[in-house]
Amino acid sequence: MDKLLYNELFIRLLAVALAVLIYVQVVSQPGGVVQRAVSTPVEATALSSALAVRSIVPSGVTVVVRGGAGIIQQLRNSEVQAVIDLRQAKAGRRLVDVKVTVPRGVQLVGVTPLQVSVVVEPVIERNVGIIVETTGRVPAGFASGQPSLSQPQVVLRGPASAVDAVTRVVARVTIGGATAAVSTQAALLPLDTGGRPVPGVLAIPSTVTVTVPVAQVVPTKVVPVVPVLTGGPAKGYTAGKPEVTPATVTVLATASVLAKVTRVRTAPVPLAGARAPVRATVLVLDPPGALAVEPANARVLVPVTHGG
Repeated sequence: MDKLLYNELFIRLLAVALAVLIYVQVVSQPGGVVQRAVSTPVEATALSSALAVRSIVPSGVTVVVRGGAGIIQQLRNSEVQAVIDLRQAKAGRRLVDVKVTVPRGVQLVGVTPLQVSVVVEPVIERNVGIIVETTGRVPAGFASGQPSLSQPQVVLRGPASAVDAVTRVVARVTIGGATAAVSTQAALLPLDTGGRPVPGVLAIPSTVTVTVPVAQVVPTKVVPVVPVLTGGPAKGYTAGKPEVTPATVTVLATASVLAKVTRVRTAPVPLAGARAPVRATVLVLDPPGALAVEPANARVLVPVTHGG
């Protein structure tokens, strides 16, 4: 039986079973007295600062109370408190009695379960290097450099198993659209091997200043896109004015090349025999001497109507 009491699954099942047996939503009693079941979380108190609670199973209890109908019906769950006193706790797993307090005028009938399984661990600290992750892209012709931090490491504090589960501490910074250095206070996120936040771990400090240099590396120029059409629609049909998305693109090139660029063309869009609007996604052709064009593709819509 002692072994079962230390089995977390058994305790969970026992708590659910007993709660179902004693649960009464509202049971009328003589003299206007009613009885009700309330669910409330278990809170740990008086624990040494050198220790931390890793888990409480189950994390809440069901409390049955009785009293006048007016009082019981207006009773809030938060007014019923369930605590465990860990003043004498040591590292390890143990069963602890649950103490419940209720407001004046409310009678405590029962608590399920009467004990919970608590795992207490020593609190440890560990120094961990900070990794900067940037999101977003800088505009064409710009580049981001190596981020710098107000401090390279952070102190992690928490239950031993939780701190040991941290494989990296990440500071995330958005640089999308930046054309100059980005400097911001970034929250520090302790993550496990799967990239998930590790609960119960405190980062000291919780934020750092991250600076990401952004500079222009290649001259750019924004120019309109001209669609190139080949062939013609079927007899009796007429092609209308084509629409291009995006209407402009950014050309990356040396200053001397950009000085000669006033527009760019698309790859050919064939219309031969068309009897309906023509839609195509085609390349935007780099002008001679250019390093790149961004974006590299454009969508072209050519209206085709009968008659005209």
